[in-house]
Order: sequence, then structure tokens, then C-alpha cells
Amino acid sequence: MQCAARQRPLRDLARQVQKVERREADFGGWTGEIVWEAARVLVGLLAREPHWILNRRVLEVGSGCGLLGLAAGALGARQVTMTDQVTYMANYNLELNFQDQPEVRQRFRLQPLNWGNMEEITATEPPYELVLGADLMYNETLYSALADTLMHVSGPGTIVLWATPHGPEQDQRAAQFYQKLINHGFSIQDISTRPAVVEALKAAPNPYPRGPIHVLQMQLGQRQSRL
Repeated sequence: MQCAARQRPLRDLARQVQKVERREADFGGWTGEIVWEAARVLVGLLAREPHWILNRRVLEVGSGCGLLGLAAGALGARQVTMTDQVTYMANYNLELNFQDQPEVRQRFRLQPLNWGNMEEITATEPPYELVLGADLMYNETLYSALADTLMHVSGPGTIVLWATPHGPEQDQRAAQFYQKLINHGFSIQDISTRPAVVEALKAAPNPYPRGPIHVLQMQLGQRQSRL
């Protein structure tokens, strides 16, 4: 995979994605095998509105091939921690794209992260100013651990940009996930009608196989419940 040609403008990260090269070492080939369209949507948003990430400390949950995290670093994040159960393909694509740009390469860290694993969450060194996640609600048995992870990597004021076909108004099965975040002090806003998001969504398949993609802005308030 080349998430972007190394000498191309940074905005091309939203356009130059190819399918990831499958690698047997990557946990049986399942994580990082493809680029989820929801990740492309968030990259499109960040490329159009880089103020979301400029000079911020960013965590990507469920990095897979790493497109979203790579875009965040390339577009001006101060530090990007890319996480997944296996980070083989994220690391492969990081080196492929930025090994000859040390000033960009040094912005990235890769950390293994199984959702809900407190030892691994602590190792990411939270809290973060911005958390990114794209199409991660594929298994409802993991919703509680995923919510716990978002809660533990966030601090007062943390913003979570979340692209998913499983929004709070679209999927009743996800209601407990969002309610758990709300109970912890998060506000949740669907920003799918924001002009930059509307433009980014035009790149997604219509219809998307698992339902329309929604982009949510979730922010932890200055006062939140104890974990």
C-alpha cells in the first residue's frame, strides 16, 4: 500500500489510497487488510479542516493499515499514537510513506491496544486532545470495552471524531455504547451535515454496505464521572 506518494501534496492522502498489501505476519491477514471507507471520510474531513488536528496530540483507535493516523501526522498533528491489536501493517505503511521524511516520521508512535486492556491503555500515555476512530462498531460484544477505552484515553476537553454507520439515531443496538459515554460526561453531536463532511462523504460508496456513514463529534466535558 501507498497511502500517499511520498513527494505528493499532503491533501493527496485523501485520494491516493490503494489496497493494502496482504501480509501473513499480520495476525492471519485480517487487521490492516483493507482501507475502510469511513477512514477515507475522516481523512477527507481532516484534509479540508486541518484545524481539528493542527499541533494536537492525537490517538487513533483501531488503526488497521494506518491511513487515518498517517493523514493526521502529515497534516500537522504534534504527535500521533496509532493503535490496534496488531500494528504490523500500520508500521509497514508508516515506513513506506515517511522513512525519507524524518521530520514527519518522528511524530508517530505505534502501540498495541486491545480495547479495555488497562495495561495497554496506560502504555499509550493518555489523555489525548483528539481521538480518531473509523468504522469500529462491527462487533456489538466489544461495545462496552470500546467505550471504556475511549473514556480512559480522554481527559477534560478531549474530542473524539467518530465515523460509523452505527450512529446513536441509526442503530438501537449501539444505544448502550453511546449512553455509557454520555454518563461519563461526553456530549455527542452528529456533524454529518457540516459542509466539509458532506464533501468528504461524496467519496464513500452509496449505498455503503453496512448503512450510511455518519460522522460524530464526541467531546468530554470539563467535569466527568469517576472511572
